[in-house]
Amino acid sequence: MMPVKQPLRKALIHFNLKRFTEEMTPTEPPLEPWAEALSEAQREQLQWLRLQKCIVTTTEAAEEPLAGLPAGLLIEVHVDHHIVIKERGSNVPELFRQVYEAAKLFLSFPDPQ
Repeated sequence: MMPVKQPLRKALIHFNLKRFTEEMTPTEPPLEPWAEALSEAQREQLQWLRLQKCIVTTTEAAEEPLAGLPAGLLIEVHVDHHIVIKERGSNVPELFRQVYEAAKLFLSFPDPQ
């Protein structure tokens, strides 16, 4: 069996960068359906969280009659892979405000050296 010659990694990277700069223009990722309920300021806050390397996920939450919880949305924010902030409810702008404020608080702590 003959070894297959692989293209140089540097050449591949250069080709992809050239193709990206010439043919493609970076665009904002499409909004998730839940994010459409946010105000323009909250959408900017969502973008800021993502720039801080926070992971924002949502899950539909089913009704839990025994706990007295109606169906709604569960928003989770993972901050620095260590902190998880979760809020559940049906008022999306208010849920986002709560998780944003909590994440902002954690991000304001100084890094331990």
